[in-house]
Amino acid sequence: MGRGPLAIASCIPWQQCNLGGENRVTLEPTLTDDYGTQKMKDAEPTALVLYGKSMDAVWTFWESIPRTYDPMPPQCYDFNWPIDPTSAFPTPVGHTCIVPLSKE
Repeated sequence: MGRGPLAIASCIPWQQCNLGGENRVTLEPTLTDDYGTQKMKDAEPTALVLYGKSMDAVWTFWESIPRTYDPMPPQCYDFNWPIDPTSAFPTPVGHTCIVPLSKE
């Protein structure tokens, strides 16, 4: 089985980072549950794409990636996040990060 290209994560303060959609690995704030670990093994991604409101959440998730995937530090870019006045965590800036994985 070949390695898949990307897995996508949403990092929001109350949920931290969640890999979502078809490429979702876990709904937990870190990649430490058995389900997420197995999904990573099955998907064999070459990179993770993280996005969200908090760099703390990005780093928390990054630190939980098993070192066997040899995750590179996140390469992040800021973008304008539409302010939601009803949100418990309003923010004008979001972060998109690419985390290359070099597991052989």
